Amino acid sequence: MPKLDLVNAQQIKSAAGEWLQAKAQGWSWAKPAAPPGDYDPDAEALFARFLTDPGTDRKDLINLQFIAGKATTWWSKLDALWVFAAHGPEAGRLNWLSTRFNCQPVNNPTFTVDRGYAGNGTNSYINTQFNPSVEAPLGAKFQLLDASFGIRCNSESTSASSIAGAWDGTTGITLNPRNNTSVAGRLNQRGQTSRTLPVATAIGLTAFTRNADAGPFVYKNGALLSGLGAAADTVLVNREVLLGGIMPTSLRANEFSFAFIGGALTVAEMESLYSWWETYKTAVGLS
Repeated sequence: MPKLDLVNAQQIKSAAGEWLQAKAQGWSWAKPAAPPGDYDPDAEALFARFLTDPGTDRKDLINLQFIAGKATTWWSKLDALWVFAAHGPEAGRLNWLSTRFNCQPVNNPTFTVDRGYAGNGTNSYINTQFNPSVEAPLGAKFQLLDASFGIRCNSESTSASSIAGAWDGTTGITLNPRNNTSVAGRLNQRGQTSRTLPVATAIGLTAFTRNADAGPFVYKNGALLSGLGAAADTVLVNREVLLGGIMPTSLRANEFSFAFIGGALTVAEMESLYSWWETYKTAVGLS
């Protein structure tokens, strides 16, 4: 066992005492910024795309989210991951996974720091610039029979209108976190959903996934509810995925803080993704 250096121990004790005394007088410890190169390279690339500096604490948080996310199996299955609960409106529209599919605001949806965006249900929404029909042949993770899509709603509402998706009137993606008492939607299918699943609130992360022709399976806050039991269509919708509605003439007023799209995820991966999001959500103080 190494011998304790009593001189150094006394110095540590003295320094700790001085710090506690300073703290009692109102001083606080300011953690120095991590020097360039100490961040995950993908996190650092995202920081370089921000128009406004998020500050050291948020950079540290985002860096840890990148490290944790990249250690999972679901991270590489996604085409886009949008964290709208950001420090600024432009930062909230960036795709964390790529320089593509950065969101565009249409008719000034409302942005709130650390909460996200909200459309007005009339003419404002977010365009993700992700068109399934165009991107799937180019190698997107999102495919007709291998797909997932989810969005986190912050506010309570009930409506027959969906909060997110892409719909051409015949086929596509629609996600309604709560119509009256149930979640409803479609994932790469035509016609109406064959059945709905009861939920108590629209608030939370609602997600669909489809693996082969099974599904779509519905998740609420990382937990599997059940499947909607509808077969996939033979084609992908040729429209860009919207958040705040499913087409410019079908919108819904609801605030949202997070969304993703990509290939099919397993039960364990959905649970992991939700846990990952909860870490960030809690850190920024979003309820």
